[in-house]
Amino acid sequence: MNYRLLSGVLYGGKDGAPLAKIHGSVCGPEKEITAADGKRLYTSEIRHLEAPAGRSGEVNYHKYALTAADGSCIEASPAYNPDFDAAADGWPLCRLPRTDRAMLALGSVLYTLIMQNTQNYILQNAAGAVVARIVHRGVTGGWDIDAPAAMSAGLVCGLYVFSRYLERENEFLTV
Repeated sequence: MNYRLLSGVLYGGKDGAPLAKIHGSVCGPEKEITAADGKRLYTSEIRHLEAPAGRSGEVNYHKYALTAADGSCIEASPAYNPDFDAAADGWPLCRLPRTDRAMLALGSVLYTLIMQNTQNYILQNAAGAVVARIVHRGVTGGWDIDAPAAMSAGLVCGLYVFSRYLERENEFLTV
Protein backbone atom coordinates (compact mmCIF):
# COMPACT_ATOMS: atom_id res chain seq x y z
CA MET A 1 0.00 0.00 0.00
CA ASN A 2 1.23 3.50 -0.76
CA TYR A 3 1.33 6.08 2.02
CA ARG A 4 2.41 9.71 2.22
CA LEU A 5 3.88 11.22 5.39
CA LEU A 6 3.65 15.00 5.67
CA SER A 7 4.46 16.98 8.83
CA GLY A 8 4.14 13.89 11.00
CA VAL A 9 0.74 12.83 9.59
CA LEU A 10 0.46 9.55 7.65
CA TYR A 11 -2.04 9.61 4.80
CA GLY A 12 -3.02 6.51 2.87
CA GLY A 13 -4.93 5.33 -0.14
CA LYS A 14 -6.45 7.45 -2.86
CA ASP A 15 -8.77 9.35 -0.54
CA GLY A 16 -5.83 10.79 1.39
CA ALA A 17 -7.50 10.39 4.78
CA PRO A 18 -5.17 10.71 7.80
CA LEU A 19 -4.40 7.30 9.30
CA ALA A 20 -1.88 8.06 12.07
CA LYS A 21 0.15 10.90 13.55
CA ILE A 22 3.65 11.13 15.01
CA HIS A 23 4.08 13.48 17.98
CA GLY A 24 7.60 14.41 19.13
CA SER A 25 8.76 15.34 22.61
CA VAL A 26 10.05 18.79 23.46
CA CYS A 27 13.55 17.42 23.92
CA GLY A 28 14.89 13.96 23.31
CA PRO A 29 14.19 11.27 20.74
CA GLU A 30 10.95 9.94 22.26
CA LYS A 31 7.92 9.93 19.97
CA GLU A 32 4.27 9.00 20.37
CA ILE A 33 2.31 7.50 17.49
CA THR A 34 -1.45 7.93 17.61
CA ALA A 35 -4.34 6.87 15.41
CA ALA A 36 -6.19 9.60 13.50
CA ASP A 37 -8.73 9.72 16.36
CA GLY A 38 -5.96 10.44 18.92
CA LYS A 39 -5.80 6.94 20.48
CA ARG A 40 -2.20 6.06 21.43
CA LEU A 41 -0.84 3.21 19.30
CA TYR A 42 2.90 3.21 20.02
CA THR A 43 5.65 5.08 21.82
CA SER A 44 9.23 5.01 20.62
CA GLU A 45 12.53 5.59 22.38
CA ILE A 46 16.23 4.83 22.24
CA ARG A 47 17.19 2.49 25.08
CA HIS A 48 20.76 2.67 26.32
CA LEU A 49 22.33 -0.61 27.43
CA GLU A 50 25.15 -1.30 29.87
CA ALA A 51 28.45 -0.62 28.13
CA PRO A 52 32.10 -1.02 29.10
CA ALA A 53 33.87 2.17 30.14
CA GLY A 54 34.64 4.41 27.19
CA ARG A 55 32.36 2.58 24.75
CA SER A 56 28.89 3.90 25.65
CA GLY A 57 28.56 5.94 22.44
CA GLU A 58 28.87 2.94 20.13
CA VAL A 59 25.72 1.74 18.40
CA ASN A 60 26.17 -1.76 19.81
CA TYR A 61 25.10 -0.44 23.21
CA HIS A 62 21.64 0.89 22.48
CA LYS A 63 18.41 -0.25 20.85
CA TYR A 64 15.44 1.43 19.27
CA ALA A 65 12.19 0.43 20.96
CA LEU A 66 8.62 0.71 19.69
CA THR A 67 6.18 -0.13 22.48
CA ALA A 68 2.53 -0.78 21.66
CA ALA A 69 -0.35 0.38 23.84
CA ASP A 70 -0.80 -3.25 25.03
CA GLY A 71 2.82 -3.34 26.29
CA SER A 72 4.31 -5.50 23.53
CA CYS A 73 7.60 -4.18 22.21
CA ILE A 74 9.50 -4.26 18.92
CA GLU A 75 13.23 -3.63 19.28
CA ALA A 76 15.68 -2.77 16.54
CA SER A 77 19.44 -3.10 16.93
CA PRO A 78 21.45 -0.53 14.94
CA ALA A 79 24.65 -1.72 13.28
CA TYR A 80 27.63 -0.30 11.43
CA ASN A 81 28.03 -0.64 7.69
CA PRO A 82 29.53 -4.11 7.13
CA ASP A 83 32.33 -2.54 5.06
CA PHE A 84 33.60 -0.82 8.22
CA ASP A 85 35.29 -2.89 10.91
CA ALA A 86 36.10 -0.73 13.92
CA ALA A 87 38.42 -3.38 15.37
CA ALA A 88 40.50 -3.55 12.18
CA ASP A 89 40.21 0.01 10.88
CA GLY A 90 40.29 1.93 14.15
CA TRP A 91 38.46 5.19 14.70
CA PRO A 92 40.14 7.92 12.64
CA LEU A 93 38.52 11.31 13.15
CA CYS A 94 38.43 11.96 9.41
CA ARG A 95 36.36 8.82 8.71
CA LEU A 96 33.80 8.05 11.35
CA PRO A 97 31.97 4.72 11.08
CA ARG A 98 28.62 4.84 9.32
CA THR A 99 25.58 3.30 10.95
CA ASP A 100 23.39 2.28 8.05
CA ARG A 101 21.16 -0.55 9.24
CA ALA A 102 19.01 -1.80 12.08
CA MET A 103 17.91 -5.39 12.58
CA LEU A 104 14.41 -6.04 13.92
CA ALA A 105 11.91 -8.86 14.28
CA LEU A 106 8.24 -8.45 13.44
CA GLY A 107 6.59 -11.51 14.86
CA SER A 108 8.87 -14.42 14.03
CA VAL A 109 10.29 -12.84 10.85
CA LEU A 110 13.65 -11.05 10.88
CA TYR A 111 14.05 -7.83 8.88
CA THR A 112 16.79 -5.29 8.22
CA LEU A 113 16.04 -1.59 7.84
CA ILE A 114 18.78 -0.24 5.54
CA MET A 115 19.71 3.39 4.91
CA GLN A 116 20.54 3.65 1.21
CA ASN A 117 21.30 7.34 1.66
CA THR A 118 19.97 10.05 3.98
CA GLN A 119 16.69 10.19 2.09
CA ASN A 120 15.95 6.60 1.05
CA TYR A 121 15.42 3.53 3.21
CA ILE A 122 14.36 -0.04 2.53
CA LEU A 123 13.11 -2.83 4.76
CA GLN A 124 14.42 -6.24 3.66
CA ASN A 125 13.45 -9.69 4.86
CA ALA A 126 16.08 -12.35 5.65
CA ALA A 127 16.09 -13.49 1.99
CA GLY A 128 17.00 -9.98 0.83
CA ALA A 129 13.63 -9.16 -0.74
CA VAL A 130 12.47 -5.56 -0.31
CA VAL A 131 9.31 -5.49 1.82
CA ALA A 132 8.91 -1.72 2.30
CA ARG A 133 10.43 1.55 1.06
CA ILE A 134 10.69 5.01 2.59
CA VAL A 135 11.58 7.68 0.02
CA HIS A 136 11.93 11.43 0.53
CA ARG A 137 9.81 13.50 -1.89
CA GLY A 138 12.53 16.06 -2.61
CA VAL A 139 11.75 19.79 -2.74
CA THR A 140 8.02 19.18 -2.30
CA GLY A 141 8.71 17.76 1.16
CA GLY A 142 7.36 14.76 2.98
CA TRP A 143 7.94 11.07 2.44
CA ASP A 144 6.42 8.40 0.21
CA ILE A 145 6.18 5.05 1.95
CA ASP A 146 5.39 1.78 0.23
CA ALA A 147 4.56 -0.98 2.71
CA PRO A 148 2.47 -4.17 2.75
CA ALA A 149 -1.25 -3.60 3.29
CA ALA A 150 -1.07 -6.04 6.22
CA MET A 151 1.25 -3.63 8.08
CA SER A 152 -0.71 -1.29 10.35
CA ALA A 153 -0.48 2.49 9.92
CA GLY A 154 1.05 2.77 13.40
CA LEU A 155 3.77 0.28 12.52
CA VAL A 156 4.50 2.14 9.27
CA CYS A 157 5.00 5.30 11.35
CA GLY A 158 7.25 3.29 13.69
CA LEU A 159 9.47 2.23 10.78
CA TYR A 160 9.71 5.88 9.74
CA VAL A 161 10.75 6.85 13.30
CA PHE A 162 13.42 4.10 13.27
CA SER A 163 14.72 5.53 9.96
CA ARG A 164 15.05 8.96 11.63
CA TYR A 165 16.94 7.35 14.53
CA LEU A 166 19.36 5.83 11.99
CA GLU A 167 19.83 9.26 10.45
CA ARG A 168 20.72 10.69 13.87
CA GLU A 169 23.45 8.06 14.36
CA ASN A 170 25.46 9.65 11.55
CA GLU A 171 25.15 13.30 12.55
CA PHE A 172 28.47 14.97 13.17
CA LEU A 173 28.48 16.48 16.65
CA THR A 174 29.81 20.00 16.99
CA VAL A 175 30.67 21.40 20.39
